[in-house]
Amino acid sequence: IAAASGGVPDVLGDAGILVPARHPSALADALARLLDDAALRATLGAAARRRAEAHFDARRQTARLVALMHEARETWATRPSTA
Repeated sequence: IAAASGGVPDVLGDAGILVPARHPSALADALARLLDDAALRATLGAAARRRAEAHFDARRQTARLVALMHEARETWATRPSTA
């Protein structure tokens, strides 16, 4: 359960329940929904694990960062001279 604010919806994806920011009754309703629904808890838990493994794995993030750094280096090396 998270507040639908800023980048949170992008991070959460389909792996949780979004509630309006600063809306305590919506938060309480979402908590009650999860407490009452074991299947929903299992579904969201599995989705959260898949999402974390797919998007936030340290090895994958490192590989993406290294690729980005190589791309930046190539872009920098082939840029026109300003001198």
